[in-house]
Amino acid sequence: LDSGFHNGNWSEIPGRTGGAGVTESKGAGNMVFLSARPHVWRGISENASLKKFNRLWRKGHLHVMPALLPGDLHSGNAFMTQGNLAPMTSKKFSNFQQYAALYPECTYCFVGDNGQGDFLAGVRMVREFGHKMDAVFIHQVQPLHLTFGWPEMEALAPDQRRKIVIFKDYIEAALGAFQRGLIAVQALSRIMHSARQDFLALEAAGSFESAEVQETERLRFNAHLEVAYQAGLSEGRPSLTATPRSANKKVQAFAGDCMVPAPPIPAPEGHPAGTIVRTPYGEGVVVSYDRIAGRYTLELNWKCRLHINHLRVRLPRTPDSSPERWGTLASTFKKAAQVLRRGSLDPKQAEDLQLENLDGGSSAGSDGDEDG
Repeated sequence: LDSGFHNGNWSEIPGRTGGAGVTESKGAGNMVFLSARPHVWRGISENASLKKFNRLWRKGHLHVMPALLPGDLHSGNAFMTQGNLAPMTSKKFSNFQQYAALYPECTYCFVGDNGQGDFLAGVRMVREFGHKMDAVFIHQVQPLHLTFGWPEMEALAPDQRRKIVIFKDYIEAALGAFQRGLIAVQALSRIMHSARQDFLALEAAGSFESAEVQETERLRFNAHLEVAYQAGLSEGRPSLTATPRSANKKVQAFAGDCMVPAPPIPAPEGHPAGTIVRTPYGEGVVVSYDRIAGRYTLELNWKCRLHINHLRVRLPRTPDSSPERWGTLASTFKKAAQVLRRGSLDPKQAEDLQLENLDGGSSAGSDGDEDG
């Protein structure tokens, strides 16, 4: 399992041990970590990881206390000194082979990412243990063309490739598990709501690199919410008190086979209708604002209606409310005074220069500055 998956969403996948499932009372269960960290003296590396797992388990972030299968010094050294991922991949696959031999009655789901050797290890699991692999879930953390071992997946048979789920968020992962019969519709609903709460927490903590990245992720996340909801409707019963766009309604408790939609993540509150705003295409007036789509409808000054993302809309700037404008004015006055002292500019030209900046200069130059 990818060590970055620290929440309990994977607990929704039931144990496939002939009905034994998870032994809740002792904390034993169906989760094993395949680690690239090497086994060293007295298991120092493993013990540090197991202590972290124990804390997460006791806080409820892990549904069971997992086991850990470590890497070795050879594969770790090959990666650290040569950037060679092949030994690390082989070690993870070898650990899985040995573990699967101990529990031949079980089937398995493997979860990793496409950053290092997890993807190729998962492909080999599907190829060599196809009858025992329910699915391989790969979290996309870099472009797919950079994935180590991608050509080997393309060589798999179609039914084997269908067992590999590449996802960007837990909703995509849950949808892949639901479509393969690994979780029920109630579990799909729970994961949708859990993932939504995680996204809101990231927004509140300011965890995104920029407003543009946050908006891109928000739109993608909402699209996945809608796809998962529609997929769940094929099996579950829709709730009568919530709809996919009910952003401000409380969602009732889960009941029976009810597919309760998770409300989409809204964009920040926008400017009310009638507000004068500026865009890269000129100034206009707000007609309406859709918080779910994050999109304004504007009536531009040149009699054109525009639909535009909220990140590209600003309030007009005026000299008395713009510190940057007054900074520019101060610099201009200083330069004009220096030129006057040298006698190369007459007072009338200096006055015209000051008035030009007070008026904001030419519209083309102002727009260019703002875009920059």
